[in-house]
Amino acid sequence: MNMVEAVRSVLTQYVGFSGRARRSEYWYWVLATILAGIVVSVIELSLGMGSNTSGPLSSLLNLALFLPGLAVTFRRLHDTGRSGWWIGGFYLGLLIFGIVIAVLFGASLGSEADTNVAASMGVVAVIFGLGAIIYGIALLVFLCTDSDVGPNKYGSNPKNEGNYDIFE
Repeated sequence: MNMVEAVRSVLTQYVGFSGRARRSEYWYWVLATILAGIVVSVIELSLGMGSNTSGPLSSLLNLALFLPGLAVTFRRLHDTGRSGWWIGGFYLGLLIFGIVIAVLFGASLGSEADTNVAASMGVVAVIFGLGAIIYGIALLVFLCTDSDVGPNKYGSNPKNEGNYDIFE
């Protein structure tokens, strides 16, 4: 599978969370989204739309590519015999982290014990940060892992062959 085929495959399954995605499909998609982001950033900078933060075109691109990126990640994890909820757990962890920090920050606004709340926020940030790094490394290993040969509980591999990936 080349990059054009991979992008076409991902976009035709825009929110398809079931099935399997080859390693080449996933990594060509990642490369294509990085290249698209660079092109959009250059356009924004040349038009004076961007500064230190992302501009409106980058935001639209990220919004448009989020769901297909999430879907192909689910399918890639399925191809290795893992649940797509491994990536869902990562986003759930980020959500919980945000809520905990918001609660602690809200508690620090009307509190006399600002140093205790700030220390609590720091400890929580370090714990969640280390957990996110470890979890992220595990996800990267899973996404780089060879596909399951033959069918698994998420379906058969796309070509119903043994080793079929260009990265073999």
